[in-house]
Amino acid sequence: MTDPAETTSPKFLIDKILPVNRIHLLAGISSAGKSRFAMPALMNWHVCLPVMGLASWPVPWCVVCADRPLADTHDTLASMGLPLSEVPIIPAFGKYSKPLFEIMEAIEDGGYQFVFWEGFDMMVKNPNNPGEVKEFLSRVSAYCEDGLTILGTVGVAKLKPSEVYQNPRQLVAGSSLWERATSSNLIVIPTKPEDIGDGGRMLHCSLKNSPSFSVYGKFDENGILVFDNWTNRVMVKSKGRYEL
Repeated sequence: MTDPAETTSPKFLIDKILPVNRIHLLAGISSAGKSRFAMPALMNWHVCLPVMGLASWPVPWCVVCADRPLADTHDTLASMGLPLSEVPIIPAFGKYSKPLFEIMEAIEDGGYQFVFWEGFDMMVKNPNNPGEVKEFLSRVSAYCEDGLTILGTVGVAKLKPSEVYQNPRQLVAGSSLWERATSSNLIVIPTKPEDIGDGGRMLHCSLKNSPSFSVYGKFDENGILVFDNWTNRVMVKSKGRYEL
């Protein structure tokens, strides 16, 4: 539990990894487990429970569902045994599709100060276009400067077997401005990408103003992706592949 004296003006929503009033990214391929990690973790965070052993400072929050039908999000939550009533959702896909200003109005009307934004990179027509990405991130950053914090999901780059990036931040797909103009980048990577049935995952926490680290995780019996505590962090070496 956090010290009440520290909750009046927190610098982080989750210690070390989520500074307030910033845009953060959660990257990974489809089915990597981004939602199955983030949603249960945020429900723990919302009741002041630690996330990966790191202290939590909760604020009013919601989910923006901009990358799939609302029913799919409901199915994901139900499959993990999470109550729909405890996850405020702003649908923004399919028949609920909304432009950016309507999404921001819904966030403001709900009084939300933190947003888990699924399909964040789908808000621009071409995520590879530096000009479009810069304009989008600049507009959203203006809201963050007024008190909002965002964790947005994005894709990762497709690599050939012989390719490797020295820094996990470079795995974020699209223009390099996605990682350059955002704060923390959290990247979920399968430990055995050639085996789709293997549930092992690495979470690379690439931080701008704190030491970066990586932790190992796997799916539990409810399909929730659970990562080790920060105290069990590991060093990840790059010798053609990210390895434990």
